[in-house]
Amino acid sequence: MTQLSHMTATAVLEHDHRSIETVVVTMSTIADRLEQGRRIDTSLLTEVIFFLRIFAGQCQEAKEEGLLFPALQAKCVSDSACPVTTLQNEHRKAGFLTLELLEAADAYAAGHASAPKSLMRTLRALASLYREHIWKENHVLLPLAEQVLSSEEQDTLYEAFQGVESKIGPDEVASRIGQYAQQCPCHMGEVFV
Repeated sequence: MTQLSHMTATAVLEHDHRSIETVVVTMSTIADRLEQGRRIDTSLLTEVIFFLRIFAGQCQEAKEEGLLFPALQAKCVSDSACPVTTLQNEHRKAGFLTLELLEAADAYAAGHASAPKSLMRTLRALASLYREHIWKENHVLLPLAEQVLSSEEQDTLYEAFQGVESKIGPDEVASRIGQYAQQCPCHMGEVFV
């Protein structure tokens, strides 16, 4: 991960959300290009799926479900104050949609006639889910965490987050997608042969 010295655990999660938002924009752009009838370079789809599975699926869930949610529950934060169960369900839904995206991308690469519509639908569903999910986390979960967790607890979470990130390298994953998008205009839906 990029050096985020002197940051709190909640600031790390906000940083992660910005990385996810970048990929959400990419997913929306791909869906728009598909809707326009353009062909998409499947290597970008592969990178998006990789990001969603590794960073969003593994790294985010490990930080939030394995570390932050239990810390909040230890503070007796109820589900009505912080919709932990809802957020966990959204994580599961994102995982299922990512598997659907993988199947749709495979069908698209194989040239199936219905694949562009399926791919577009799944990309839009994922983008919508992540936008709503990140909004809930940024405007409900993280402010609550800042309110109820002491600076020592935030520091402990921050250190634990660093351990999760050292296993995954999330910034490298996000930068790979950004590099692909910048290097080849076909990745953003330009027609190619």
